[in-house]
Amino acid sequence: MKTIEPRVAAGRAFVRSLNILLKFARLYGYGHARTAAQVQIAWEELRQAIPEGNETGLLLGATGSQLLLDGVPLEATPAESSLRVCSRWRDWPASSSIPA
Repeated sequence: MKTIEPRVAAGRAFVRSLNILLKFARLYGYGHARTAAQVQIAWEELRQAIPEGNETGLLLGATGSQLLLDGVPLEATPAESSLRVCSRWRDWPASSSIPA
């Protein structure tokens, strides 16, 4: 049985939340309550993936249709495989900040 490292599991949870966030932003807009709630969820999952005091960070990348977490391909579930690198992030309104 293959064990999953806690950091990878937390990174996967963040990728899933990021995917949902991007879909909500496209569907409902940036100012919608669902989008704002999903920002909070994604932020908390990112903080779990990168605990306080951790200097190494988290590298999320894409090559072709493959998502990479710290340079290692993620075994994509159908939800994760639908995540595409999106230019929407550059359009994120300056007034919509990620919580601290």
